[in-house]
Amino acid sequence: MSRNAGGARLEVLVYHPELLDEYMEIIAAARPDMTYHPCRSVEEIEHHIGDVQVIFAPTAFPGEALSRAKNLKWVQIMGAGADRYTLAGAVPSGVTVTRVRGTFAARIAEYVLAHMLAITQRIREAAALQAGHRWESYVPEILSDKALGVWGLGAIGREVARKAAFMGMRVVGLDAVVERAEGWSGASGLARSRTSCARSISWC
Repeated sequence: MSRNAGGARLEVLVYHPELLDEYMEIIAAARPDMTYHPCRSVEEIEHHIGDVQVIFAPTAFPGEALSRAKNLKWVQIMGAGADRYTLAGAVPSGVTVTRVRGTFAARIAEYVLAHMLAITQRIREAAALQAGHRWESYVPEILSDKALGVWGLGAIGREVARKAAFMGMRVVGLDAVVERAEGWSGASGLARSRTSCARSISWC
């Protein structure tokens, strides 16, 4: 899809406050048959929002501007989460919203694991002692003594659970989607509501 119903080139608003040049270089090279409106600010968005059919933007897009996107057909989100668009009811009726899949599972899982290790190994405390040129003895904990509850067994949740299990943690998987929870061999618990999710904390 490179032209609208009238045969004109599609107009695409590309928004990112910091990485706009990098995204524009990639997108324009891949699809030179479209007209692009690169934006770094809300003011620039407001100038073009009424003309574009496509928006390519991160999760932190000013949702109130979408109500003025009278020609909008498609929103492509640069990240994995679409909640800021869909849950807020900001997307006009009939507009397709898509997100990035397949690239974040390993990155986010390692990010989560890094924070868990930083807590159990008391990295902040060690860094403060090092910065102060002091030596104090302390005993870190180990992850294999811990249990982890993973709420949501999509690609990211499953990868977090897999890496945590590899570290020796006991993992409890929870998901409101029955088929997704039952399809994951590591799920030892299933939560179908907020009430049962809260109760399931005792499983860990």
